[in-house]
Amino acid sequence: MTLLAASGLAALLPFLLIVACPLMMIFMMRGMHGHGGNAQAEPKPREQMSLDELKQERDKLNGLIGDRAEQIVRAGGSRREALR
Repeated sequence: MTLLAASGLAALLPFLLIVACPLMMIFMMRGMHGHGGNAQAEPKPREQMSLDELKQERDKLNGLIGDRAEQIVRAGGSRREALR
């Protein structure tokens, strides 16, 4: 009887794999779209941002660019090359 049960499970394995793929895709897509409960708030579109908010964002990005340029210079590149 165990041989019969083992062959039955072996016959179901391809079917289970075929069914598992779409189910996993559904669960992964739900998680990607924030239905998991811990989604972050999306930033405001730039058209709705105030001038001060845009200036703060620009300053933050300029700081990140400067940090990256420093990393490149420390790694042996030129500052001019880093700012391209």
